[in-house]
Amino acid sequence: MPRNTTTIAILVLSAAAVTAATVTVSAAGQEVYHVGVARSDITPEYPIRLSGFGSRRAESEGITQRIWAKALAVSVADEPPLVLLAIDSLGVRMPMVDEVAACLR
Repeated sequence: MPRNTTTIAILVLSAAAVTAATVTVSAAGQEVYHVGVARSDITPEYPIRLSGFGSRRAESEGITQRIWAKALAVSVADEPPLVLLAIDSLGVRMPMVDEVAACLR
């Protein structure tokens, strides 16, 4: 599977896992909120060129810290959930954002 497709699949599955792992919170006479969280390890198993401090010019050697995709979903009543996705990355290209958004609709 190409790298972008794998990342998109992981993000969509993370968001789906949020829906499956919800917690219901309510008080007498109050609205019911469903809250879910999920995370997926998206650390590549091969060397990549990292971004950030130090003008990195060579591909990574080994793993110091894992790279995560995380999701938080909150919904109330019969409304669709509000889903917040975060990944340990300096940026995500718009085509990937658009594809993930389309998968979540």
